[in-house]
Amino acid sequence: MRCLMVLISVLLGVMLGGGCASGVRASDDAILRAVRNGDHGIAKSIALRERAANLRDKRYLLDQELVLWTALAEGDMPVATRAADDTYDFLRLQGVNAGTEGARFFVGDQAARTWKGEPFEQAAALAAIAAVDGVKGDWGNMRASALSATFQLRELAVVEAEGEGEVRFVASDFEIAHALAALGARELGLREEMEEALRDLAAINPELGGLAGMIRSGAGNTAFIVDYGSGPERIASGEDGSVAAYRERTPSDSAELVVTVNGRAGVGFPVVTDYNRLAFDLKWTSLEAQRRAKSAIGTGLVYGGIGVAAISDDSGAQLAGLGAALAGLALKATAAADTRQCVAVPQRTYLALVDVPHGAGFVKLGINGHPDALIELPMPADAGVFTLHYVRLPTRPNARTSVVYANDAWGSLEQPTLPWVLGGRCVRVPTYDLVREYRQAGLPEWVTRSDLLAMYEEEGIAISGIGAGVPNGVHILEGGDALYTPVVGSAGFVRLFCRQQPSYVPSGEMAIRILEDVR
Repeated sequence: MRCLMVLISVLLGVMLGGGCASGVRASDDAILRAVRNGDHGIAKSIALRERAANLRDKRYLLDQELVLWTALAEGDMPVATRAADDTYDFLRLQGVNAGTEGARFFVGDQAARTWKGEPFEQAAALAAIAAVDGVKGDWGNMRASALSATFQLRELAVVEAEGEGEVRFVASDFEIAHALAALGARELGLREEMEEALRDLAAINPELGGLAGMIRSGAGNTAFIVDYGSGPERIASGEDGSVAAYRERTPSDSAELVVTVNGRAGVGFPVVTDYNRLAFDLKWTSLEAQRRAKSAIGTGLVYGGIGVAAISDDSGAQLAGLGAALAGLALKATAAADTRQCVAVPQRTYLALVDVPHGAGFVKLGINGHPDALIELPMPADAGVFTLHYVRLPTRPNARTSVVYANDAWGSLEQPTLPWVLGGRCVRVPTYDLVREYRQAGLPEWVTRSDLLAMYEEEGIAISGIGAGVPNGVHILEGGDALYTPVVGSAGFVRLFCRQQPSYVPSGEMAIRILEDVR
């Protein structure tokens, strides 16, 4: 009997200790810090290095989404496009967790073959994919990705007659998806579809009626999708940690985005989507009822089993009671919510439509009441077509408008210059035409394009688009080993090419030989 009481005490202690959540990685914190600071190249490098390569890994999709968000924020479109394709294919893949529903009740969320995230996280990823398509001017795929993000949602409603709950399907209130779908339809000339999306947008939030009117009228030759802040943190709460709750990382507010073009009076744009709102809306989350039921059933089994074992004099009944208690503990242990999430999801999204003059200039983006959320983007001469840019605002100012390094997105500077690794201000991928420009800046006549490529390889620098795979490193201007070019109008473009970077010290034989001849 004494041994029995000791075992009962142990069971009670374990039960009162509750379950525990899982799935958080130290690298997620590093990515979160880098994104907040606007160091999107570092965030992208960490995401690429840490991502799961196995399709069956439960983190596979979340890791692809981390690469997607960070590469999009950096403006590294080749990497963002690859991650967008993988993410879209996986999100649209039906039956990836088929057959695991029963097991997930008894074993927990870990029984799922992969974690797709809560509905709002899936919608956020599809919106990021739409942004990638829009930056590339692919309006058809932007429209398709945005429409995919407007999937119906399950909502628990109360039936007044019976006073009981029932699950019903409701239309999506994911505002940015409706706005991007309307914008894509407009650029494709699909007026009726555009009107339908705009009606949905205005119905969700009447305060977005002004933005809907701008889209309808064809206002602006340039659009900006602007994200700010860090999305809500997923935590386990309640008994046994069975409730996947959220808490704000960046507080919500209604502060406008102010867009200033070439110093003119700024124009304000409202928040389109607040991801804190979505996370706190139960129809945008799932599995809560299942986890709570497991916690309650487990608690009942534990208390009931312990009660039987404690009051019965029959050894068989005592063992049966202890067995029930152990089963209850096992069920409670798997009731804990999994706290895995994509930490790169923003807190809010804006959509701005403005006219940028035909000549080169600059656009300043800032949020009222948030002095650190500021960036100035150098803009090239208007190409005569409607363009879309994606900007992830930092939490520290980044106001620089002069391009100080020649790059493949902007082109040449006013005067010819040598490659940066040879003491110049050019970080373009070597071409035959570029070699001729380098010679005007003092490159020896004997140096060929092949010599320059060999020089980069000898210095350990991987060039995006040349060789196998995509470089995982940080840009060479920031001490990394990757040579790539973020698109114009991105935060990565400003951070890399619009400020003075430390000089490079070559170590390879080819670079040293070329420099000796230059001098």
